[in-house]
Amino acid sequence: MVHDLEAGLKAAGVQIRASKYPLKASAPHKWRQYLLGLWRRHQNKPAVQQLYHSKLLLAQEMLTQFFSRHSDLHLPVTFDNELIASFSNWPNLL
Repeated sequence: MVHDLEAGLKAAGVQIRASKYPLKASAPHKWRQYLLGLWRRHQNKPAVQQLYHSKLLLAQEMLTQFFSRHSDLHLPVTFDNELIASFSNWPNLL
């Protein structure tokens, strides 16, 4: 997974600091955390978003599918304690 994330970030044009590459061998956990941090900061780019599906992204995809099938429902949904809105406008909210 880490190798794929690194390759995907590079392919998406996200710069990886040269000073961080030694972490691959010396501290693999920190290297993974660094790459996930890069992904998090650049996840607004569609190419980056597809590299790693976070729980939040999976939930958004599932809700979009659900409300496309049940467009008559008007239910509130929350993420991170913030009310998103009724799902009658869900596709416009993303």
